[in-house]
Amino acid sequence: MKQVMWLCLVICAGQVFATTIPPSKATMSQSKYTTKELVTNLNSPWALKVDKNGRFWVTEKLGTLVIVEADLQQQRLDLQLPDLYPAGQGGLLDIILLDPPKLTNQTEPYRKIHNQNTDISEYQSIILSYAKGTAQANALTIAKLDLVKTSKYEESGQWQVAEYSEIFQISPKKSSPVHYAGRMLLLPDNTLLVNSGDGFDWREDAQRLTSLLGKTLRMTLSGAIPSDNPFSEEEDIAQRYVYSYGHRNAQGLTLGPGGTVWQHEHGPAGGDEINILAPRVNYGWPVITYGKDYSGAQISPFTEYADMRQPEVQWTPSIAPSAMLYQGPTDRYPELANSLLVTSLKYRRLHSVKLPASNLGFRDYNDIIIDMNVSERIRDISHHTEGDILLLTDGENAKIMQLLPVR
Repeated sequence: MKQVMWLCLVICAGQVFATTIPPSKATMSQSKYTTKELVTNLNSPWALKVDKNGRFWVTEKLGTLVIVEADLQQQRLDLQLPDLYPAGQGGLLDIILLDPPKLTNQTEPYRKIHNQNTDISEYQSIILSYAKGTAQANALTIAKLDLVKTSKYEESGQWQVAEYSEIFQISPKKSSPVHYAGRMLLLPDNTLLVNSGDGFDWREDAQRLTSLLGKTLRMTLSGAIPSDNPFSEEEDIAQRYVYSYGHRNAQGLTLGPGGTVWQHEHGPAGGDEINILAPRVNYGWPVITYGKDYSGAQISPFTEYADMRQPEVQWTPSIAPSAMLYQGPTDRYPELANSLLVTSLKYRRLHSVKLPASNLGFRDYNDIIIDMNVSERIRDISHHTEGDILLLTDGENAKIMQLLPVR
């Protein structure tokens, strides 16, 4: 009843529109693709990043970081994250690799871990998102870790954690193990965008600017509020972190041409979205949506509403998008050039959504389905150092696969 009353108050406060955008006009690719397994035996991974040396960094939901060297040798590093909550959709989620400083004996992690039996050969700072807390009170949390690679007399080339610091936590805490979102994007100005989910049972909070649920947040790498954030002058401290709002469960963030930020999010039953992310913009959830509740009940009778941004793309029925990557001009995958590559959990395939010449008129887009005959759900997507597309599958005994066109 509370939700219905709140929704009516919001809807009655402004003008209602009746037009809608069509669902995805998907076509099957005329080209053939296959995959090559590179890494196996991953346990419920969530994110994949590749560093400049061709090393893979894979997060696993139970709190393990799998580090795969260029020769495919693996190290499994238990990060021992404080109060990790791996239930439901929680656990260790996304990872950002920061450019490491030059390693000297004055570098803080070096001083913390160095002793006469240890030499430090490499240093890597990372940003992680993870669910922290208990079943009664948990929250998406952002942490910075300094890792060092050591060489000991009895042990060669092992990474370990030198420093952990929590830099941010979403408020309010919730008592559900779902809808954390958790995807992050490092912007060219060295600030961080963080997707925060609505917690499922707290969907109304997506419209409340004093709640950090159902938002995209922007912060510095130390967790501070950038002075040019869209609500940086507001009295409420939480609101100062808000970049955009009205989101449900966003899990795709990528930087496109001209610095455009693209974000996708899960709808309920239908209404998965791709949006151009802009500061101070309201993307409408749950006042407007193209989806219905999982029970079949109507969430809102409206797909458009005054001062709420329409999606650029929407999928009905849902494809359950899990990650997104911008693919620029490429000779390796000419069909996929200048596209947003969206991985689908539900259909175990890849969607290539062609970008238009400009952001105007994007409603008439082309969605090319890439079917690779993959039996596992696809969780993440990344680029290798030479431009190859890498796919990370989901669940137990998951894999990293290279996408290969069939010539």
